[in-house]
Amino acid sequence: GMAVATDANVRTTQAADTEGLGVALRVAFTGGAVMGFTVVGLGLLGLSIMFYLVTFGFDDADKGIASGTSPSLEERLRFGADVIAGFGFGASSIALFARVAGGIYTKAADVGADLVGKVEMDIPEDDPRNPAVIADNVGDNVGDVAGMGADLFESFVGSIIAAITLANGDITLIMLPFWISGAGIIAAIIGFFAVSCKDDAGQKELMFALHKSTIVSSTLVVGFSALIVAFLFDGRSKEGWEVFGCIVIGLVAGVLIGQVTEYFTSYSYWPTKSITDAGVTGPATVIIQGLGVGMISTVFPVIIIAATILGCNALSGEYGIALAA
Repeated sequence: GMAVATDANVRTTQAADTEGLGVALRVAFTGGAVMGFTVVGLGLLGLSIMFYLVTFGFDDADKGIASGTSPSLEERLRFGADVIAGFGFGASSIALFARVAGGIYTKAADVGADLVGKVEMDIPEDDPRNPAVIADNVGDNVGDVAGMGADLFESFVGSIIAAITLANGDITLIMLPFWISGAGIIAAIIGFFAVSCKDDAGQKELMFALHKSTIVSSTLVVGFSALIVAFLFDGRSKEGWEVFGCIVIGLVAGVLIGQVTEYFTSYSYWPTKSITDAGVTGPATVIIQGLGVGMISTVFPVIIIAATILGCNALSGEYGIALAA
């Protein structure tokens, strides 16, 4: 992921110079997508293989030696769900190390390079005349690519393991998160091709170009999930559609949180502009306004998450909450 991102930086610059904004966006998005698809692909592949291995060949487990009978499928699945938690612990550990190391590089190198360049030498950010820019770019790569990728890997794997554990040996409920994740990867691949913009696009047009991918992928996931639920929950349709409702609620919540995040961080909207305007009266008002906007920005995601938890719990209990995640 980091190697491709580094190569994509140069190619994006070249594409923007020779072929325009639309081609440059495609090159940049393609370079970033490598890490994204690698994370979910390895996560789902690793979980699938490990879950198969930990539920295979345990004829002497539990009942085997004591009673001379092999454990049932439900018992083996429950045993596998307990053991597979170790995979999640490993994912959390590497995410911690990569995130901390990336954070050190990003904050120390990035902030240090900017301060030296702007304050001491009076040159702009990322100026090639500042040798510390090299450390700045390394920090961005390690923190934003490797660190974020490891963090997403841990979250992706952890949510699947949580759903498997709460399935309590029910093979249908255990299969569902695997199938939904696989369908989500297919939907993401299709949505990848929806990203495009014109060469004269502004900030809002660029953000909409990315939103198109989210809209297409989310719509496809809803359709795929409905088909999967109808297939897996044959004879348990009421329970199946309740679980499907949790999937839709979680999907909508994720999209809404993304929109709220964009509103509070994009240059096109009032919160960020208000911080810029506060700079007219000095750095103190910038700090105060920035802290205020940052605190307000957490309110809406918390409300959305709380509503999602309550809604999913009403439909399908703890399993529905895990599936929505």
